[in-house]
Parts: sequence; C-alpha cells; structure tokens
Amino acid sequence: MIAVALDPLFAQIVALVMALLFASGALHKLSDYRAFQGVLSAYRLIDARAVGLAAPLVIALEVTAAALLLVGVHAMGAALAIALLAGYAGGIALNLKRGRTQIDCGCHFGRASGRISSALVLRNLGLCALVATLLLPVAPRDLGALDTAAAIFGVAALAVLYLALEALIRNHQTWSEIVS
Repeated sequence: MIAVALDPLFAQIVALVMALLFASGALHKLSDYRAFQGVLSAYRLIDARAVGLAAPLVIALEVTAAALLLVGVHAMGAALAIALLAGYAGGIALNLKRGRTQIDCGCHFGRASGRISSALVLRNLGLCALVATLLLPVAPRDLGALDTAAAIFGVAALAVLYLALEALIRNHQTWSEIVS
C-alpha cells in the first residue's frame, strides 16, 4: 500500500489561506451584523426566530475554524471548515432547487452583492476538497527560510486566485443579467 503524506509547506499554505478566508468572512459578517442576519434569514433554512441565535454561532464557528487552522490544529480546523463550507454549499443548492435564485449570496452583502448560483456551490465544494488535504498525514520535514518565503508567496498566490474566481463569478452573473 502506498502511503500519501502531505508536504508540510503545502499544508501550511492551505491552512493559512483557509484561516485567512474564515477570519475575513467572520470580520465581514461582524462589520454589518444586521445585513448578515438578513442574509441568513433570506435563506429560509431555519425558523426566523432562530436567526438571532444562529448568526453569532456561525461567526463563532468561522473564528474557531480560523484559529484552529492558524495555530496548527489542522485536522480539527479542517473538519470544522469542511462542515461550514459544505453547509454553505448545501444551503445554496437547496435554495437553487427551490427556484429562489435572487437571494443575496451573503458573500458581499451591502457592497457588491451577488446572487446565489451553482458556481458558488462548486466553489465551496472545491474549497472543501482543498481543505480536506489537511486531513492527510504530513511528511516529516523541517521548514527552512526558503520555505517561509515560499509560504508567503503561496498564500498570496492562492488569495489572488480566490479573488479572481470571485470576480469571474460576479462578472458571469452581471453578464447573464445583461443578455437576458
């Protein structure tokens, strides 16, 4: 049997990128908490009276996932991140199936709101696959100064790739509205 072991540099890059994603998501939700509650309510996944309890729980879970990934508790952080991302993908997919395509995705509420789409479901499932790599064993290898530089550039590259993907999704939605 061939054992698969993750390079520690790759694990560090993925953990840092996902920690950054969840920390920025939590900050985004806190920056306009009322709008976040409105988005959460619009999904109609929970009773409207439970939104007041669910909103801080979602934020706390995102902060916890970011913290676990940041401090090196990768398996627990990855499991929580996967649960959150899969939950978000499931909520979007369920509303798409219901025909409720005009819901604000909650990715940008207030600033450059976007609607839910199958692209967001795929994005979240892709992120699940990426973070799932953190559940693999990590090969024993000491990281050096060059690895630190590579990690910085790797995190920056993945962050730019994520932002570019977000822009493509938004532009596709805008273009679809123009031609319809």
